[in-house]
Amino acid sequence: MSIARTASMDVALDRLMAPYLARLVKAACDNGADEQAVLAGTGLTLRRLQQPELALPVMTGLRVLEQVYASGLDIRKAMTEAAGVDLRSHGFLGYAVLASSTLGDALELALRYLRTRTGLLTLSYHSEGDTGVLRFDEGVPLGELYTVVMDVVVASLFNIGRQMFGEVPPVTEVRFAYSRAPHHDLVIGMIEGEVRFDCAWCEIAFPAHWLSRTTGTADPQLVKLATEQCERALQDMAQAEGLLGRVRQLAEQYLTEARSMDRVAEALHMTPRTLRRRLQAQNTTYQAVVEQLRGRLAMDMLAHSERPVDDIAARLGYNDPSNFGRAFRRWTGLSPTAWRDSRRS
Repeated sequence: MSIARTASMDVALDRLMAPYLARLVKAACDNGADEQAVLAGTGLTLRRLQQPELALPVMTGLRVLEQVYASGLDIRKAMTEAAGVDLRSHGFLGYAVLASSTLGDALELALRYLRTRTGLLTLSYHSEGDTGVLRFDEGVPLGELYTVVMDVVVASLFNIGRQMFGEVPPVTEVRFAYSRAPHHDLVIGMIEGEVRFDCAWCEIAFPAHWLSRTTGTADPQLVKLATEQCERALQDMAQAEGLLGRVRQLAEQYLTEARSMDRVAEALHMTPRTLRRRLQAQNTTYQAVVEQLRGRLAMDMLAHSERPVDDIAARLGYNDPSNFGRAFRRWTGLSPTAWRDSRRS
C-alpha cells in the first residue's frame, strides 16, 4: 500500500476547530474554574465553542489553551477527556476515518485532511523497515504548550484505535520529544510497547502490516459522502489562503506603519471596510492576522538571530519596547529574553 509521506502544505494551516477546546474548557469549569476567566480576551463563550464546525484562528485557540491550564486543569484530566472523545466528534474527517476499510485508508485521509481540523500540528508518515511511523510536529510555534498538546493527542489516538478495531493497535514504541512527567504513566499503561522520552521527534511506531488490517466499522458509502465534505472544506481553505496569504505578505510589508490596514486594503484594490468584511467571512480579523504574524516573526527572530530585543520590537512595529514585552508575555507567558534563553538551553 502506498501512503502519502506527509500532509501537503499548499493550504492554510492557521485554524483550530472549536469543539476540541470546548471539552477542555468544560473540564476546567467543572474543576472550579471561572468560564469568563478561562475565555478572557477572546470574545467567546463555552456555548459558542460547542458549535460543531466553528473554526478559530490558531492564536485565539492557543490563548484559550494557555488560560485553561493556567486555571489549574490537571493534565491527567485533559488526557482522560481526550481518551473519551468519540471519533465522530471530529466532524466529517472523523466519520471518514471511522468508516474506512483499513488502517491504511484511514491514514491516507488523515494525512490529507487533518489541516481542515487543526493547524496546531502537522502529521507525516514514514517506514523504518517493517515498522510504520507517524510523526507529529508543530504547525505553528506552540512554545510550552507543545508538550500539553502532544500528550492530549497521543491519548486521543489510542482511543481512535479502540473505536476502529476494538483494541489499541499494537504500538511498538511511543517517542516523546521532551522529558518524562508523572502523568505519562497513563500512556505507559495504555500500550505494551516501549515509551521513550527526550527523542528528536514525537512519533508513534507500529507494525507496518497493520496498514492492511480491516476495521470493524467500514462503510464505503459513508466514506464517499464524508470525503466529499472534507474535500470541499480543503478547497474552501485553499481559496481562503489566496486572500489570507496575500494579507499576511502585505501586513508584514507595512507592519511598522500606523495605518497598515489601509495600506493593505489599497494594495488589494478594496476598501478597508470590504477587507474587514471578507476577513470576517473567514472567521478572522486584520488584527488577528497581524497578531499572529508578529508572534511568529518575534519567535523566529529571537530563536535564530542575535538582534537585541529593542530592535526586534521596532521591526515588528512597536514604538515602545515595553508594549512588545507585554504582547510577547501574552503569547508565550515569558518575556522575550526569558523565552530566548529557554530555547537556547
